[in-house]
Amino acid sequence: MIPFFRKIRKKMADDNKPIKYLRYAIGEIVLVVIGILIALQINNWNEKQKLKTEEIEILQNFQKSFKNDINGLNRAMVTNRRVKNSMNLLIDYIEHDLPYQDSLKYHFGKTNTQWLMAINPSVFESLKSKDLNLISNDSLREKIINLYSWSNGSFTTDQNRYRDILEDASKNIYNTRFNAFWQGNYEVWKLNNSFSKDYTTDSLISEMGPLDFEKLKKDHEYIYFLKSLRSRYNWYIEVNAEGMINLLNEILDDTEKELAILTN
Repeated sequence: MIPFFRKIRKKMADDNKPIKYLRYAIGEIVLVVIGILIALQINNWNEKQKLKTEEIEILQNFQKSFKNDINGLNRAMVTNRRVKNSMNLLIDYIEHDLPYQDSLKYHFGKTNTQWLMAINPSVFESLKSKDLNLISNDSLREKIINLYSWSNGSFTTDQNRYRDILEDASKNIYNTRFNAFWQGNYEVWKLNNSFSKDYTTDSLISEMGPLDFEKLKKDHEYIYFLKSLRSRYNWYIEVNAEGMINLLNEILDDTEKELAILTN
C-alpha cells in the first residue's frame, strides 16, 4: 500500500517542479512514520493476544487446581469429622458414667487421628515465576494472592499446632492411661496395599485401650484434655477447613466467570 501512495505522491510532486524535492522528502518521512505506527499497532495487538492466551491458560490451570483442592479438603474432612464424632461419643460415655465396651478402644484411637489438609501451590508458583499481573482482573488476582498467603500461613500453622498437641499428649497424657498409641491393623492394612484402594484410610483401624476405664472416667486431667482437644479441633481443623472450602468455591466461581469473558 505504501508504494501505491508513493507513486501518487511522486506524480503530484512532479506537477510542481520547484517544490517537488521538498514534497518528496516530506512525503517519505510521512510514509515512514505511518509504516512505523502500523507496525507498532500490529506488534501491540500481537502482544496483547499473546498475554490473553497466557492468562486464559493460567486461569484454566487454576480452575482445575481449585477443583482438586476442594475435593481433597472434602475427602479429608470425612475422616476428620469422624474424629470429632469419636470425641463426642467418649465424652458422652464419661459424663453419663456408661460401662466400657470393647469398641471404645477404636474411638480412643480415633480421637488422635488427623488427616492433614493442604492446598496445591504449583499453579500459583508458576504464575509468580512469570508475573502476577498476568491476571488482569485486579479483584481476582488479589483473592488468589490472599488464598495462598492464608494457606502458607495460619491454615498450615494451626494444623501443625493441633498435631503438636497430639504428639505431646502421647508423651504426657496417654502414656500412663492407655496400653499403646495408635495400635491397630497397620501390618495387615499395609500388606493389602489399602492406601491405593482407600484414600481416606477408613480400613486403617487405630486403637488405644484404656488401662482402667472406670478410673479414667474420674480422671479430671484426661477429661479436661479430651474436651479441650475437641475445642481445638473445632478451631484448628473444622473452622479452617470450612473457611478454606468456601473461599476456594468463591474464587473458582470468579475464575470461571473471568474465563467466560476472556474466551468470548
